Amino acid sequence: MNILLWTVQGVLAAFCLAAAANHLLVPMARLRTSTPWTEDVGEPRTRVIGGLELLAAIGLVLPGLTHIATVLTPLAAAGMLPYPQARISCFRSARSAIGATRRRCR
Repeated sequence: MNILLWTVQGVLAAFCLAAAANHLLVPMARLRTSTPWTEDVGEPRTRVIGGLELLAAIGLVLPGLTHIATVLTPLAAAGMLPYPQARISCFRSARSAIGATRRRCR
């Protein structure tokens, strides 16, 4: 069971780290072509999202490695649950009206 939990934590942390690197390091002009929702939310929010993804990756792995405040690992995982749904609903609401003016997700 311990190996399974570490595997799941590692995979989740790897995905968060990859997304964080994408949102923090890639220039916005290139990021807008690959992920259209970044144009709706703007550069500051995109960078903040990248920072939060980086913190989530750290929060998933570091407490288990250091054996300090291990209760933070399930809290980090639970904190990540609403994140994808929020992005999807924000993107859909911004694109829902056909022919309507472009709305920003707030």
